[in-house]
Amino acid sequence: MKRSVMVRNIMAAAFVWLFAAGQSHAVRDATVPDDIPKAGSATSYLGNYKVVAPSIEMAATCAKYAEDFRKRVAHLLGDDQTYGIGTFITIQEFESEEGDARAYSVAMLHGGSSRNTGLIQKNRVDEAVNYFIVHYYLLDMAAKEASRGAAIRDNQIPLWMTAGVLENMTRENRDAHRNYMLPNLEKGRYIPLKTLFTYRGKLGSEDSRALYYHQCGSLFDYLTGLPHGKERIRASIRDLWNRDELAISLLWHFKDDFSSVGDMEKKWIEFTKSRPEKFFDFTIMTAGAVFQRLDEILVVEITSIDKKTIEEKVERTDLPGLMKHKNASTRTNAALKTMAEIHKLKLHAPKECQEMLSQYVLALRAIAGSDRRKFKRHYKKANKFLKALKSG
Repeated sequence: MKRSVMVRNIMAAAFVWLFAAGQSHAVRDATVPDDIPKAGSATSYLGNYKVVAPSIEMAATCAKYAEDFRKRVAHLLGDDQTYGIGTFITIQEFESEEGDARAYSVAMLHGGSSRNTGLIQKNRVDEAVNYFIVHYYLLDMAAKEASRGAAIRDNQIPLWMTAGVLENMTRENRDAHRNYMLPNLEKGRYIPLKTLFTYRGKLGSEDSRALYYHQCGSLFDYLTGLPHGKERIRASIRDLWNRDELAISLLWHFKDDFSSVGDMEKKWIEFTKSRPEKFFDFTIMTAGAVFQRLDEILVVEITSIDKKTIEEKVERTDLPGLMKHKNASTRTNAALKTMAEIHKLKLHAPKECQEMLSQYVLALRAIAGSDRRKFKRHYKKANKFLKALKSG
C-alpha cells in the first residue's frame, strides 16, 4: 500500500517527459505570436505572466496561480531576484469527435524559447505550468550571469534539477521522497548519479518514473541541507555559462564536500540512510479523529472565477453534489484532489477504518470517471461502513 501511494504521488509529474523542448539563447522579452487565439486573456498581478485561455475565468485563475507558484520557487531556492521577463502562457482546448470529452494543451513562450505539452487532461494544466515555471526560472538564473553575451541553451538546465525542485515544493512531497528512497537504498535500488545527471530518455514504467522523480527530489533535498547549500546551488546554476554542464559546476562549488560524482553519490546514500527523520509520520489516529478529519475532507470546495468581478469564489458541496456538477472537468479536478486527501488519511487510519476509506476512494474514482452507477454503489457502502463504525 505504502509503495503504491508513493507511485501515485509522482504520476502527476510523469507527463513532463512528453514535453517538446525548444532552444533558448540570450533571454529577451517575448512578443505575443499573431496566431494565438484571444478567447480570454489576463495578466498576473506582478506582470510576469500573460495568459491566453479558452475563457477569461481560466486565464485569470492561471495568471494568479503562475505568479504565486513563481514566488514559492524563489523562496525554495533562497533567491530574491525579480527577473521581470514577459512570459506568455497559452492554454488551448480541444473537443473530441464525439463531443463528450475535452483535452488541453499548454504552451509557454519565454524569451527565445518555447515549450509545449501534448494533449492533456484539464487537471494536469497546473502541473504543466509548474514544470515550465521551474525550468524557466532556473534558465533565467543561469542567463542572468552569462558573461560577454555568452549564450545559455535551454538544454543546459537538466531535467533532474527541475524535477528536484518540483519534488521539494511542499512538505508532503519531501516526506514522500524521503520515505520512498530509504527502503530502496537499503535494497541497493537507485539510479547511479552519472546516469541521473545525463538521462534524457523516456521512463517506461510507473516504478521507474517513481524512482527517478523521488531520487531527484532526495538529491536536491540533500544538497540544500549542506552548509550554504542553496547558495552554492544558485552559484552552480549561474556558473553554467562557464561550466556548460551542471554536474561539473556542482562539483566545483561543492568541492569541499565532494571530490567526484561517485563521492557525491556515496555521501548522499550514507546521509539518506542515516538521517534522523527517516520516515513519514505514520502515527495511527484514533477512529474518532479519522471521522473528524473525514467530515472535513468530504466537504468539497470548488473554486471558480466570477465572470463579472473576475474574483475567486468558493462553492462547497458533498460527494453527491459533486457527482451532479455540470462541468466534467471541475468534477474530475475536485474528485482527484479529494481522493488524494483520503489516501493521506488512510496512511494514519486504524485497520478498522481502511475498508470504509477505500470505498470513498472508489466513489471518488467513479465521480472522476463520470460513472453514476459505480458512484452510488461505493458511496452507499462507504456510508454503511461509516455508520457501523460510529455505532460500534
